[in-house]
Amino acid sequence: MIRTMAHTFVNRILLVCSSFAIVVLSAKYFGAEGRGIISLFMLALTIVNAVSFIGSGSSLTLLQPQLGTSNLLLPALFWIVISVLSVSILLYFFSLIAVQYFIHLLLLGLLNGLFAMHLNLLLGEERIKEYNVLQLLQSMLLLVSLILFVFAFHRADVIVFFYSLYISFFVCVLICTVLYVKQWRKISVDQVFDNSKSLLSNGFQMQSGAIIQSLNYRVAYFFLESWVGLSAVGIFSTTIAIVEGLWTASKSIALVMFARVANMNDQMQSKLMAKKYAAIGLLVTIVLWLIACLIPEKCYQLIFGLEFSSIPLLLLIMGPGIILFGYVYMVSHYFSGIALHKYNIFASAVGLFTCIVSCVVFIPNFNELGAAWASVFSFVSTGIVLLILFFKRNDRTILS
Repeated sequence: MIRTMAHTFVNRILLVCSSFAIVVLSAKYFGAEGRGIISLFMLALTIVNAVSFIGSGSSLTLLQPQLGTSNLLLPALFWIVISVLSVSILLYFFSLIAVQYFIHLLLLGLLNGLFAMHLNLLLGEERIKEYNVLQLLQSMLLLVSLILFVFAFHRADVIVFFYSLYISFFVCVLICTVLYVKQWRKISVDQVFDNSKSLLSNGFQMQSGAIIQSLNYRVAYFFLESWVGLSAVGIFSTTIAIVEGLWTASKSIALVMFARVANMNDQMQSKLMAKKYAAIGLLVTIVLWLIACLIPEKCYQLIFGLEFSSIPLLLLIMGPGIILFGYVYMVSHYFSGIALHKYNIFASAVGLFTCIVSCVVFIPNFNELGAAWASVFSFVSTGIVLLILFFKRNDRTILS
């Protein structure tokens, strides 16, 4: 497990580096407003795929050992198509996606759903190396495509970001299809209804928390766009991208731990594993956050542009929530691994409610600083609820 975790961590570091380069490139050449447009689109794509992941996400990881890959492909595929179409239309109907980006949302939602489906099947088979390589490949293809568009073709407009997404997802889906071509040929329509029911039942419980948590991270974008403007969205979303990079270690450990816990029968061992690796995630997150806060403001301006000078202050404000999440990532994945999804759903719902109320209170007066305060209140409230639930379930030995 240690070798797998080390491989995952190295892969995550590379993934964060490529993602960071993408953020820097888009901030430098598209500006804060361009970053705002991209961030709002990616939020819409996140919502679309959060729903499609009900049938193509972690539920596949859990059910693959029991039902087999060939029995899950058809139900997952049907759900991806139905959910992406319906959610994209709903977002367009409520004016949460601009008309010129609707077709991109639809097509990229389908590609991302197919990619996630194959990734989660790999995870269910504990093929962590292939999982890691494909994730990194998608990010690297996106980065390389952007570099080519900006520097080789001299295109510095937001639309090239969408073209780059198409290239990266299409190539990765093609590779995934080749990896699973034998399973696609063995697709079974027997018990497709029962398999769909199991997949969606588990997926709804698991993904409900993830959907709410995704909104916890980014619901402030909508408030910032409405009350402040796209530039504020760009600045705050860039800070969130850095924050997510600080959680790299915890996410890497949690991912491997989840795959292992899902296949374990010894609950005591899984509890001990969660406590041990949560402590490691906490310590690494503290160190990374301190480094990020100590980087001078001028360095952030040099990297991202003059408009992004408030990033150090935003990171400082969000510190308590960032640090706490370094620990509770493990707790959340532990609950998912033992199918106690209701705990994650409840904690995320508390966090989302806190975030919305805080956004209404703080953003009109403090702009992106208000969004940072809203986020930290959301992170802390979610984390405290998860810790209380974990504390009760584990005989008051959460930190031992």
